[in-house]
Amino acid sequence: MLPVRASGLRGSVFTAIVPSVILGLAVALGLPIALFTLRSEFNRITAGLPADQVQQLRLLLAHAEVPVTGLSALALVAALVAIFLAMHAVKRLEKRIEGIAELADSVLTGGLVPLDGDDHDDSLGHLADDLCRIAGALAERDSSLREDAFRQELDSRVQNAMMLAESEADVYEITRRAMDTVVQGRPAELLMADASNAHLRIATTCGPHAPGCGVASPRQCHAVRRGQTMVYDDARAIDACPKLAAREHEVQCAVCIPVNVMGKTVGVMHAVTEHSNKFTAQSVRELESVVRHLGAHTGMIRALETSQLQAQTDPLTGLLNRRSLETRSAAILTEGAPAAVLVADLDHFKKLNDTYGHDAGDRALRLYSQVLRQTLRPSDLVARFGGEEFVCVLPGVDVQTAATIADRVREALAQAVQQSGGPKFTSSFGLAGHPVHGVTLDELVQAADTALYVAKKNGRDRVEVVGAIENPAEPPKPKPKVVESAA
Repeated sequence: MLPVRASGLRGSVFTAIVPSVILGLAVALGLPIALFTLRSEFNRITAGLPADQVQQLRLLLAHAEVPVTGLSALALVAALVAIFLAMHAVKRLEKRIEGIAELADSVLTGGLVPLDGDDHDDSLGHLADDLCRIAGALAERDSSLREDAFRQELDSRVQNAMMLAESEADVYEITRRAMDTVVQGRPAELLMADASNAHLRIATTCGPHAPGCGVASPRQCHAVRRGQTMVYDDARAIDACPKLAAREHEVQCAVCIPVNVMGKTVGVMHAVTEHSNKFTAQSVRELESVVRHLGAHTGMIRALETSQLQAQTDPLTGLLNRRSLETRSAAILTEGAPAAVLVADLDHFKKLNDTYGHDAGDRALRLYSQVLRQTLRPSDLVARFGGEEFVCVLPGVDVQTAATIADRVREALAQAVQQSGGPKFTSSFGLAGHPVHGVTLDELVQAADTALYVAKKNGRDRVEVVGAIENPAEPPKPKPKVVESAA
């Protein structure tokens, strides 16, 4: 506590009253002494005076004794009263100043110590009231600063953790841990929409029972429709979410915060609690901060995955592009296990474009890509190699089995073209086997391309295998130009 200089206070008070006390004592003691001295020296002073004058002076002196004695007593009493009042004032001031010192100390420590029932009508009382208000304001400010500091620390920790996330699953796990830090054992959950726009429970904190939000899609959530955080202090209130009342466990309070990812609301963070332990405004702000990081980093990861997918796939068909096929097939072909490479293209594709337009050609390429994906296995690599040419790598398959698969693709294509109602087209196929016809993708594609040329030459809409080709035809070589010498 702040030191109170009582000795200095006493000295100041006594310094102020000493002259009055001295004057009172002087009067109280001086007058009797003067009267006693005058009486003892009366005969000497009146020697030589006439008898009648001496008698008059003696009577005058006798009459002065009573008032002088009363005045002396009054002066003495006044001096004693002054001393008593001064001591009482000092004690009272010391007590008031001690109270103010306690208030000042509470200001320094962030608390508040009220005065012990003193009268606050004087200046010191008003000063004490002012200190009380200052202490209260500082305590409130200190509490706000502590809350802001905790929220900023949590925000920083969540941000740092999110920067290390490599997938959405990592983001959801970080969110779960952050939720658990804020709700402190109260039930909470994160619901995110899947491709069908149905809510899935992604993360749930520990609690006496599951939060159990009954919304099946984002649009069913009141917070999502409002586009803002909804705090329900009483589940029985008229404007409370109707799904709160239909709970297996009694729920009194709830907080629902919508999750926005790239400008679209796709989820909600939902937390419940009892009325005696409801969420403070600080807790709600902390949950909102966690949700902001969740939405931002989920959007970043999805955007990154989309850009990577676009870099690895053909934009028209959605199949792998040439570079992605070369990268992924290297791991398959270096294992030394059997594999087949299928090279295919659309027959008379240029004529289809010239006759029906490029839009019809694009639709034909997309339809062909769909047939390849549906007919081949998920482990097979399917890529658009360029133009109307497609290359498929079939791991663990020999060329005879691959030929059967290619025939199945050809038949599926014919059925799909018929059902589409568009221009009719067919496809030719060339097959090569690994490691018989090559060990690298370039070697196998070159060998399968030779077989494809034979299929084209033999009438199209067929499958040719490199190993089954006897004396494979080669494309005609250009005739050398004959340059005649000038005569």
